[in-house]
Amino acid sequence: MNEFIRNEKGSAIVLITILLTVLVGMAAMVTDTGAVFLTRARLQNAVDAAALAALQDLPGDTAQAVATAANYAATDCPPDAEIDMPQILESDRAVFVSAHKTVHYGLARIIGFDSKTVAAQALARLEPITGVRGALPLGVMKDVWTPGQTVILKGGAQESIFYGWRGALALGGNGASNYEENLKNNYTEILRLDDLVDVEEGNMSGPTLTGTEYRLAGCPHTPACTLENYNTTCPRIGIIPVVEEVLLTDKKGEQTTSKKQVRICGFALFLLSDTEGNGSNGQLTGQFIQGIIQGEADPNGPDFGVYRARLVQ
Repeated sequence: MNEFIRNEKGSAIVLITILLTVLVGMAAMVTDTGAVFLTRARLQNAVDAAALAALQDLPGDTAQAVATAANYAATDCPPDAEIDMPQILESDRAVFVSAHKTVHYGLARIIGFDSKTVAAQALARLEPITGVRGALPLGVMKDVWTPGQTVILKGGAQESIFYGWRGALALGGNGASNYEENLKNNYTEILRLDDLVDVEEGNMSGPTLTGTEYRLAGCPHTPACTLENYNTTCPRIGIIPVVEEVLLTDKKGEQTTSKKQVRICGFALFLLSDTEGNGSNGQLTGQFIQGIIQGEADPNGPDFGVYRARLVQ
């Protein structure tokens, strides 16, 4: 009888030991696995934010983009995380950021697991805008500009682009009042790559002056936006379609340029300047800038310096 009791006690001890091991394992799964999950999430959020922030410096200043990514990652990553050197890729239009951290286990050590290395990486890319709402009723002919270059956006009486067209577009309708409203408050419908848009006939000098003064006065920033410091949402910044001539074939089979329409081949950003000249000779100029806005985009779209920022990894 005593031997039976001793055997039962021995079996109970074995069962209790097994049960305790299982309980410790379950506790380790909850606490240590939770720590791994939280660390991975924090790392991922940090490298995502770092990559997106660095895009603000591209494509122009790669050294600053690397510094921005490194600073953001160092600030947001958990303590003791190791941050790899950020990489600028895809012709200076993408940023890759990665980091890792070793999570040391607590309870899991009892069952033979000491630590786990957690890693996260992010790739953020600038993608050229191919469709956008909020464009100005102006069109600039397809060209290659450098940041800061001054471009005539709406010419005066002596500055015809072709067939008397001076740069004004009839978006959503013709007429001076419609053009002025679009210049003041942007065209609300979406414009896309390859859209055909009507040109606005006539000089439109008065509406251009009124609409431009309205926008310049609406800049809420102090000091006002400049080439060195600007916000792409400011009224002083205009999204302007880049256009090209529409070729038509006449009855003789010869090609001529349409006098009524142009084709959108991209989008660009300009910092609006004060209008110059008087009366019919008044012109509007702007300085070409690069920036990030909201809109439809395609990584293979025509690149005129205005982009959408996107996390792709």
